[in-house]
Amino acid sequence: MTAMSDDQALLAAVLAAPDDDAPRLHYADWLDEHGEEVQAARIRALCSKWWRTNLFHVSRDKSHSMILMPDGSQVSFKLECPPWCERVDWGRGFIESLACTAADWIAHADAILAAHPVQEVRLTTWPGWRCVAERADKGYCGYELRGGGEVVFADWLWDGPGDEPPADVSDRITLDLLRAEWPSVKTWRLPKFPVTQNGRQVGHLENVRSEEGRVVVDIVTPGSPGAGRITARIV
Repeated sequence: MTAMSDDQALLAAVLAAPDDDAPRLHYADWLDEHGEEVQAARIRALCSKWWRTNLFHVSRDKSHSMILMPDGSQVSFKLECPPWCERVDWGRGFIESLACTAADWIAHADAILAAHPVQEVRLTTWPGWRCVAERADKGYCGYELRGGGEVVFADWLWDGPGDEPPADVSDRITLDLLRAEWPSVKTWRLPKFPVTQNGRQVGHLENVRSEEGRVVVDIVTPGSPGAGRITARIV
């Protein structure tokens, strides 16, 4: 096993404690000492008591380059959006949340999570997954998001092309796979998914997410009896 360099160890400490400012400030000290003053200034400024609770929203065509401190001084740095993201939110010197397609997330997730303590991911498309193993004697089937990745089992047996799982099963499989592949991400948000009753669409699932080990969905039912927003928690 190759030993981590000082900067790798300091960055690893940031990633391991996303709610703690101290590792970020220690990393900023190292950056300052090694000629990365702009990056260090960005972390210190955004961890300051005036800015630490703010998120800076950055999209592909909009970036931040300067903030104003209470004493009137300006701190210059760049907050940019990776080209494969639709938008990112910077907080306390690092990217904390982002939005992108499922395909782009799967392609770039490992790299960005190695550099930023991303806590929330909003996917704008549904990720595809495939059946990889069966436990037919117990009525379970295994699924994966990417070849050689994590496998989760669900109580729905895939019968081949064209066989689609019920919406609640699909949600659970998708979120279980996302949590298994990238456990450091606390919240997942997925696109709208139609909700049907007796073969008729009555609304859609919105903001499907993971909270405290449970699948949480908002069900929006416009124009139907009891219309409104219902929040359901699925173990």
